[in-house]
Amino acid sequence: MKLKTQNIAFYLFALIQVVNIQFSTHHVETLDWDVNAFLVTGLEYGRGNLPYEFQYENKPPLLFLIFYFFSLITNSNLFYIKIINDILILLILIMMSNLYKKSVDDVFSRYTPLLLFLLFTSNVWFHPNYSEYLVIVFLALAQIFNHTNLKSQNILIGFSVGLASLINIGSSLFLISFLLIINLEKGLRLFKTITLILGFSIPHILFLTAYWYNNLLEEYIMATVHVPLSYTNSDFSFTYALTVFLTALKNYDLYIYSLLLISIAFLIYKTFRNTIYKINEPEHYEILILCISSLLFFYVAGKGYYHHLILFLYFISLSTKWISKNLNKLIIILIIFISLIGANMSAFQMTKTNLRNFDNIQSNYPIYQIASNLKSKISTNEIIFSTHNILLLYYLDKPNSSYIVHPALYDYEEITSVLKQYKKIASDEIKNNIQKSPKIIELSNDEFISGDYIKLKTDNVNKNLLNYWSKDPPLNIYIKK
Repeated sequence: MKLKTQNIAFYLFALIQVVNIQFSTHHVETLDWDVNAFLVTGLEYGRGNLPYEFQYENKPPLLFLIFYFFSLITNSNLFYIKIINDILILLILIMMSNLYKKSVDDVFSRYTPLLLFLLFTSNVWFHPNYSEYLVIVFLALAQIFNHTNLKSQNILIGFSVGLASLINIGSSLFLISFLLIINLEKGLRLFKTITLILGFSIPHILFLTAYWYNNLLEEYIMATVHVPLSYTNSDFSFTYALTVFLTALKNYDLYIYSLLLISIAFLIYKTFRNTIYKINEPEHYEILILCISSLLFFYVAGKGYYHHLILFLYFISLSTKWISKNLNKLIIILIIFISLIGANMSAFQMTKTNLRNFDNIQSNYPIYQIASNLKSKISTNEIIFSTHNILLLYYLDKPNSSYIVHPALYDYEEITSVLKQYKKIASDEIKNNIQKSPKIIELSNDEFISGDYIKLKTDNVNKNLLNYWSKDPPLNIYIKK
């Protein structure tokens, strides 16, 4: 009864923290292009198409199906979809509190990891609906299944990891992680290995069959195998990217930065201690393997984006559950308390404003306003070409005239070279699409615009709400005369 009361109290506290931290940026329409691309590509399901058939975004197809579901239940309300991400973070915290319950016997060990993950992701870098949060949900499920005695335990672990890999292909690495975990605990178990791999394969077979049935197997292989392999051609320095992140985190909040270093240091200390004294502690090795895998995930992604470290921040948070000395606990609690005060104070005013303006947030989004005015000016058969503010496609429920959805992909040669090889895009994709004479063209500049188009006046929208990271974001929309 006491534990149940503690859990309810903490969940209410976590809910307040998530709302206060996350809501501080909900008034801005775009925090990251990734989410916009997921939403636009997800609409393909509603048109009876599969991702990669007519629209390309470099993520696996289950992610787009989930975002299409988000669009359905929110009636394509972007603000509500952002709130769903807040709920996902709260769900992750609840799942974390139910991990390792048998080996956790005090309040500090049960709730400190949750508070750390909440603080590590408090910066706006981690506010958007990134695919990594959905991946964590399924990997946390795999962790929970790993600590049950169900007969179908290993199939469920594999199935959960398989679903995660269909949200972000890089999380396929965790198949190896869980294979190591189940075999290290009780020695090599061939049957368990086979059943886990079988579970992992089930969702992949289902999607593979769907694409094969629709004669899209080539597109599926291109998107899930050939393009990810092209990342190896990226110019990426793992140590430099990690140093840049740590420096940025230090500049953001010294106390949160200290908590991350403490978490890493304690995992390293625990590893050396267990190795020297030959202590077999399966849960420790589980977290160690998952932390290493999440760093490999960051390395394989090959871009150095901060959100690729969300998985590492989740797993490293769990390392503090073994801290037993009261002085160490006291120091960490004090730093967490100071960090929470700082994170809440910096977010509170904007969150309060957004909560008061709850009913108007969606209607204040600039691209939403523009799209609402354009709906009556474009017919069903007319096409749109967008390379920057692609939410225009989402609000108008229109596919892009280009095969490419995500604005950044035009500059990723490792990806465009594959798409050209499969004859999905032209050598000059932007110029080629403008020559199709779409009804509406949206670009970051007017380099290719001819006299056949007039520029839409956008003075009536608040450009400060357009993009969080740009003080003067480009807003160039042209309508055919």
